[in-house]
Amino acid sequence: MSSPNGSDNHKKGKLAKLSLSKDRDGLVDPTTKQFFVKLGIADKFVDYACRLADKNGTTIETELIANRFVSEATYFRSLAERIDVMFLDEISPVSIIASPSIDILLSRNGPLRIQRGDRILTVVSPSMAELLKLEKLLTSKPELGENFAIAARSTIRNVVWRLNDLDRAISVVRNLHDTKPNMSAKMLITNWQSFYLGILCFGFCLLIYFQPNVIFLALHAFLSLVYLSFNLLKLSAGFF
Repeated sequence: MSSPNGSDNHKKGKLAKLSLSKDRDGLVDPTTKQFFVKLGIADKFVDYACRLADKNGTTIETELIANRFVSEATYFRSLAERIDVMFLDEISPVSIIASPSIDILLSRNGPLRIQRGDRILTVVSPSMAELLKLEKLLTSKPELGENFAIAARSTIRNVVWRLNDLDRAISVVRNLHDTKPNMSAKMLITNWQSFYLGILCFGFCLLIYFQPNVIFLALHAFLSLVYLSFNLLKLSAGFF
């Protein structure tokens, strides 16, 4: 059972987190709104994004970018300028310090470690709450600013995808037959299809043996109809 003090601390932390972006009426607080307005976003769009964030369980910046009130590059460049760290428009796959679990960054927003010159940079795409924590850290230890960089989320995901795109494609093709055999090109026919096809072939052979005249007559009629359909197709193509 949690103590009353622990429960109070949890509530205070939750209220503090909410106060970063909203006031009591559910609108964006003046400090956060001022930051978004500096990006050229109208007040009504910021309030609208706030309501969408409440409805969809996302963040205000996510809704602003998704609804194209601000471009992703412009937003994250502004974050980098606010805390005075480097902004990266592009990241070379060669510079990435890879790890076996790097593909997790395809669904997460960092951190990504890269080699840039003689330094190792930690590249992030912070949310507003994460930015405030990073800003507080750099305020107390400004020398760490040289070790951080900010990039757009799509930039991080694109470079991580490009890093192992060939190996990932080879792995998917190799494992496709084991994980989803119905979608693999190795599976040309299913077991039941081959069973029924075998029954049809066996029955056809029996009919040829016992009733050859009937089978050849039916085969002749079938091939004649096929030939007629081809000719009709040619005629229709000539007229239309």
